[in-house]
Amino acid sequence: MQVTLAKHKKHEFKLNLPFKTDKEMSEARKAYKLKHFPDRNPRTACYEFYLEYCSDDIKLMGVDYIKPNKALTEEMFIRLYGKEEGMLKWKEKREKDSIKGTKEYYISKYGEEEGIKRWLDKNSKLSVGIDALTRNGKSSDEIKEIKQKHRMRSASISLNACVKRYGSELGHIKYNEYKNTHRSHWRLQYWTDRGHDIAAAKEIISNLQKRDLKYFINKYGEDVGLEKYTEFSKKRLKGLKTACCGISSYENDILSHTSELSPISQYVAVIDKKAIQVDIFYPSLNLIVEVFGDYWHCNPSEFLPEDIHPTYKTPVKMKWDSDKKRINMLKKNHNVMIIWESEFKRNKESIYENIKNYKA
Repeated sequence: MQVTLAKHKKHEFKLNLPFKTDKEMSEARKAYKLKHFPDRNPRTACYEFYLEYCSDDIKLMGVDYIKPNKALTEEMFIRLYGKEEGMLKWKEKREKDSIKGTKEYYISKYGEEEGIKRWLDKNSKLSVGIDALTRNGKSSDEIKEIKQKHRMRSASISLNACVKRYGSELGHIKYNEYKNTHRSHWRLQYWTDRGHDIAAAKEIISNLQKRDLKYFINKYGEDVGLEKYTEFSKKRLKGLKTACCGISSYENDILSHTSELSPISQYVAVIDKKAIQVDIFYPSLNLIVEVFGDYWHCNPSEFLPEDIHPTYKTPVKMKWDSDKKRINMLKKNHNVMIIWESEFKRNKESIYENIKNYKA
């Protein structure tokens, strides 16, 4: 059988697999995933499986090369087919999407007689409202049967529900099959049944719930994963209401006077899998500039260690220790320059020059 890889990308291609049915391939994929990625969410895709059957050249490209492009945009169609043909295909797709699922869509796809039949069948399955079923020509007995089936399918899977639906003997078999194959991977028993002890099972579930850097890299690859994680961290940090949030007038002055260095304001640095938002970052210098307000960061020329901060209501030394820990973390990956508010007011031009001529 064949599968399409790198779907909606310029290098989209067909791959022949040594399986006769979808079920056979699905079982092989599950076994591969359980063997090579036991800690990964069982419901996510596993493109590494398909990579095993690709040529050596494609294997060198890595798993990101064969993943689909999920974002179907006008720009993507133009890139794949050229401007004229791409615009035409994009317009066709938009038109199809606008009528998808409607009566006209089914008639255009299957013909009038078969299309209407399929459309009525779809509506009878999707809607269980008595008025809708009556409009679709269902008798009172048929409506009663449809609503009963809907109740059975909507209810949580239980032994009683399976027995009611399939009878005593087959119901017990179906329920046991469900327990063995569909038990939620969020439950401890799912992982203990697969050979993990309680502690390891808890750790796996905890990792499944994390949205850390590793999660984004596993899902999107290293480059895109880091970008997605940075975006996620920015949104999370944006919601934090701290006393120092926002861009100060001093930061704006520095940004405007050093614009030739392409500074990034409110940059999120990722260090040891932790996101830290900083005031200004200069990529070309790998330099982080932190502008410390005299009041909020407790300038040592104005505060004593034992003083209690009027707003924080905690000893000033605690704020110093917190800032020191944060700066030491940033210094692991970056050069760091701290500018105090009072110093900036006295020596603006000198500070601009120090940044422009910075050398690590």
